Amino acid sequence: MSDASAATASRPRIGRFVLTRKIGSGGQGTVYLAADPVLDRPVAIKIIHRDGVSGETAPGALPREARMAARLQHPNIVPIYDVGRFRGRPYLVFEFVQGRTVRDILTADGALPARRALALMRPVVAAMAHAHERDVLHLDLGPGNILIGERDVPRIMDFGLAQLRDAVRDTTAVPVGTLLYMAPEQLEEKPPGPATDVRALGLILFELLTARSAITARNVSKAVREILEQDVDLGALPSGPAMAPIIDLLAGCLARDPAARYPNATAMLHALDACTDARSRAQSDVAAAPSQGTVQFLLRRMQRRKDFPALSRSLVEINHMTARESKATASQLATVVLRDFALTKKLLRLANSAFYGVFVGEVKSISHAISLLGYEQLRITANSLTLFSHITDRARSSALREMLVRSFVAGLLARHLARRLHMRSAEEAFICGMFQTLGETLTMFYFAEEYTDIEAIVQREHCTRREAARRVLGIDFATLGAAVAREWRFPDVIVSAIAGLPDGDAAAHGEDHAAAGNAAMGALALVGPGALTPVDAGAPTPAAAGAPTRDGGAASSGDADAARLRDVAVFADAVCEILGHRGAAGADAVFATLCARFEHRVQQDAASLPRIAAGALAKFDEHAGILGINTRASSWYQAARACVAAADPAVDADADTDGARRRQPLTPPGMPPSG
Repeated sequence: MSDASAATASRPRIGRFVLTRKIGSGGQGTVYLAADPVLDRPVAIKIIHRDGVSGETAPGALPREARMAARLQHPNIVPIYDVGRFRGRPYLVFEFVQGRTVRDILTADGALPARRALALMRPVVAAMAHAHERDVLHLDLGPGNILIGERDVPRIMDFGLAQLRDAVRDTTAVPVGTLLYMAPEQLEEKPPGPATDVRALGLILFELLTARSAITARNVSKAVREILEQDVDLGALPSGPAMAPIIDLLAGCLARDPAARYPNATAMLHALDACTDARSRAQSDVAAAPSQGTVQFLLRRMQRRKDFPALSRSLVEINHMTARESKATASQLATVVLRDFALTKKLLRLANSAFYGVFVGEVKSISHAISLLGYEQLRITANSLTLFSHITDRARSSALREMLVRSFVAGLLARHLARRLHMRSAEEAFICGMFQTLGETLTMFYFAEEYTDIEAIVQREHCTRREAARRVLGIDFATLGAAVAREWRFPDVIVSAIAGLPDGDAAAHGEDHAAAGNAAMGALALVGPGALTPVDAGAPTPAAAGAPTRDGGAASSGDADAARLRDVAVFADAVCEILGHRGAAGADAVFATLCARFEHRVQQDAASLPRIAAGALAKFDEHAGILGINTRASSWYQAARACVAAADPAVDADADTDGARRRQPLTPPGMPPSG
């Protein structure tokens, strides 16, 4: 006998099935993974704890679960293979499904986008429609007994409490089931029906959308009272232009009165399909709506979030007090800044660092910082820090934090390019470059479901992000960002830069450079020999070198300088999008195309981009600690550094934008910058 055969022979058996390991145990029985040596396949064996629990009418009778499962043959219901008795206890043999339960998915991934939640629920509802058509009630549906197997296919299991509709047991018995997914009639000694399962299905969908139970009480007696006396709070659901059909669907599932619910899963299935169609129409209507109306609609949705009005008030107040026509004093402006402790701390740390390219002595107060930096620089810094801190502190997804890192580097790159062009608005170029992604950042933060849809369209149809955003939101990211910037009272020159290039602009057709490069040649990597030495980027700016003024930068710039400011910001953002992709050769062609489109605007050649990009990355790394960012943990930052290194090994990754080597990760307050 071989070692494998001996090991198999030594394992416990139930009938012909060889037990492998215990999978789990519950109130009704214990489930084991086993091997069927005859048919050479894994199976799941459930041993019923004792007669009577699963509905046997007499000792030796077939368990109710077996009788119920035998009536059902559906691809989304785990099938039963065999039944028997072992040491006086009944056991059931089921197909073994390798996968996770819906409960596992919710625990690991949190709430699902509405599109995926509906797609996941449809086959589950269809399976229960099949059961209801055969008069089978499950009566214990919940996230823990829906398995997600291969190819994301859901399978309903555990019919241990199932009953035939016309053979409901004594309703005066103690209710059994999972409390959080029970219907009022199960607690009121009333006979359950198909609508009882409908409510459980609605509760599961609610949890898929919110990652929390619809029943909020955790004390048993309070939970019972909530189920019996309170309607489910549908206001907890995500908001969105296509959420109304889902709310209507859930209202028909979750009513306390079973007569007000869908009568059975078949009716719910029809309603779910109608909901999906209505969502598609709603999204099409939004895409077809006039852009101004869409902007106002999206702004109203953001205003509903508790944090957005507070963020808006801070930015509006700062921009109002630093506007050219404002008569606010430095002391009054300092009072506004001081209300935000985090902003105050970060602003002082930046003022005491080499961030502004010139050391002005130890800065101990906000009033001192304003007098040294000027109103214009204070406004730019306060706006960027306020938004950056607000979102990074609340960001749930790593993708959102990575977007903010990329945006800040784009601002640094835009500022450097503007200085090379000797633009008077070089400092404003920083906020214009950083806020190029404002619309996309706000969409990721406030409209996560719609952003997922946009990403899916880009991947599936290989279209630009602008096209995908217009289809889902009704406007593109740039239009949304400019609208919000206008609401925040940003100067017109910055709003215009955030709006980006118009559709008819030749360079506008080069947007989504990284996406286009990916579609053509896979992941991007910078390639290009040599680099041009940039001009000194540490020269004092007008606001930093002179007395406080509201009239510096773009305020005195003409239309040509405003257009160039926009072009520099758009170019810098496009470079940073490309930097975040690495791997295959071919980025040199993408950079060459980008530089050619902006040839007469930015006057930048592809060969010098590695050195300039390395400088912007080094500058960000130097001050990342102030922003609360760990660059080693940033996937975008690491990808960008690798991209630069692959492009030109001679580039010093620790060189700042002025070409000086950075000796310390952060300049200590009160000390002149290194180099």
